Amino acid sequence: MALPSDLKAAAPIARRVGVRRVVYRRGIAVPVKNSLLNRWLYGRTMHRLVVNSLETKRCVLAANPRLIPEERIRLVYNGFDVQKFDQLAATPLIPQNGSEICIGNAARLTAQKGQRHLLRAARCLLDQGIQFRLLLAGTGEDEAFLKNEARHLGISQVTEFLGFVPDIKRFYASLDIFALPSLWEGFGYALVEAMAMNLPVAAFDISSNPEVVQHGTTGLLTPAGDVSALADSLARLARDADLRQSMGQAGRRHVMERFDTRQVFQQFLEALE
Repeated sequence: MALPSDLKAAAPIARRVGVRRVVYRRGIAVPVKNSLLNRWLYGRTMHRLVVNSLETKRCVLAANPRLIPEERIRLVYNGFDVQKFDQLAATPLIPQNGSEICIGNAARLTAQKGQRHLLRAARCLLDQGIQFRLLLAGTGEDEAFLKNEARHLGISQVTEFLGFVPDIKRFYASLDIFALPSLWEGFGYALVEAMAMNLPVAAFDISSNPEVVQHGTTGLLTPAGDVSALADSLARLARDADLRQSMGQAGRRHVMERFDTRQVFQQFLEALE
């Protein structure tokens, strides 16, 4: 079971018919209400809770640290099929232009994903004379606002809104740096995808991001909402090709060691015991 509705619907039935082991996998970093129903579901019907990040675990226990005993919780990160991903076409979606550094973001265009902070950081880079292009992949309710913000900041000439991109690997292949200024994440899948492409990443130090990104090794993390710090990280990466390469390679290794599907599947089987 993977959804809260699954748990509420199936767990009582499973208990009634004598099922001994109910396993619930939770993949959303949203606090669980300390309700009578949830105390019963987590404390009495559930054999094992599997979480996809320590941040998700924290959110589950935020309102009630005794909601479920610690010994019944297992951490299994989301798996990423690196082998399958490697087989996809990697022709750059957007050809690079000379020495221009290409910075990209792929996410829904919403307040949660924080693209407005990235646009303001881009203004800082422009003021520093850094030659770059900013590519934004995705659609969402903030699209009109973000396009207007880019015009207001005077960065339209270096910013492209690509809309929905079906060939996401080709998008990553167009980049030198991946930026994810989200204000919260359950699990930053886009970070894993970018790291699998040997890209250094710049993101905010929020939610599960520190579990995905090794600060100073595979990427750079900065305080949430700190545009100046984000701009500094992007500028540092933009100016240092060797740093981009070393962080990109370290990121790829990190994905293989922690998130590759083959590793994660075995961990999931062990979590069911």
